[in-house]
Amino acid sequence: MKTSIKALLLAALFLGAAFPSHSLEADLMIGAGLRAGATWELVFEGEKMISALEWNDRAVPSVGFDARASAGGFFLGLGAAFAIPVRSGEMENRDFLLPGSAATSHYSRHDVYMDKDFSARAEAGYKFRLGTFFLAPFLGFNYGNRKWVATGGFLQYPGGSSPWTGDEPKSALSGPIISYEQAIRYPFVGLEAGLGRRFPGAGEMLVALAAAFFPYVWVDANDVHFMRNTRFYDTLRGGLGLSLGLSAGYFPGRAKGAGFVLRASRESVWDARGTTASAGIGISDENLVLSQGHGAETEIVQWNFFLGMSVPLYR
Repeated sequence: MKTSIKALLLAALFLGAAFPSHSLEADLMIGAGLRAGATWELVFEGEKMISALEWNDRAVPSVGFDARASAGGFFLGLGAAFAIPVRSGEMENRDFLLPGSAATSHYSRHDVYMDKDFSARAEAGYKFRLGTFFLAPFLGFNYGNRKWVATGGFLQYPGGSSPWTGDEPKSALSGPIISYEQAIRYPFVGLEAGLGRRFPGAGEMLVALAAAFFPYVWVDANDVHFMRNTRFYDTLRGGLGLSLGLSAGYFPGRAKGAGFVLRASRESVWDARGTTASAGIGISDENLVLSQGHGAETEIVQWNFFLGMSVPLYR
């Protein structure tokens, strides 16, 4: 975090040098929130889906910060968020291995623990002020890394060529079953529109809507199946994404830039597809081998809620 603040102050000095006739401002917001959503891990053989793992996060606590420097309408921002490792939800694993059928052939369910969830972004833009309204186009880049561990639970494997019905006997499981880690990167371009209103003696209120589009998404995923002693590595490219957000802020006015901000947003990624490779785990020098005829895909939906306190760094 200290490194990010130093980078922001350097950016602030650059903006101050580039726009010496304009007032330079820098602010830092720190806070906490919750994340919830689902990530789908899909495997294909040709055009047929043969496996679908759904990682559900009910409510994962997080902490984070946003820092911004602005001058002459231009602004530069840095932000990061860190999840607190908790039991986050459940993972459901369905296989579709019956010939000529899309019916579920195998099913399992497990408890999920969020091992890590980190994201960082950098952005730049320009804020146009129209009286009490403002418009702020922006662009930037985001990096994230998250990892889940599925433990315990049960599996239901019907015998023969029968499809899964849910009435099969449950075979209990213990210990780590599957871990799944994603490294995700994407550029984004967006627009924020808002309204600020100052009330005499009561400070300033701010409400804003923001939307951002992710034109290209890179995902590298590492999937380890402990019961099978096998790891899979997915290289997924070309996905798209969209973020929609709402924020509201209250600034009492005792110090310019000091106040409280509440944010809610929904992010989604789809059509990130590519290849999958596999290898054994344990005492082995085995290298990953590309799975010919097989492919992988991921889809992500995440809700973010954040309450932060803003403090001025430089005026």
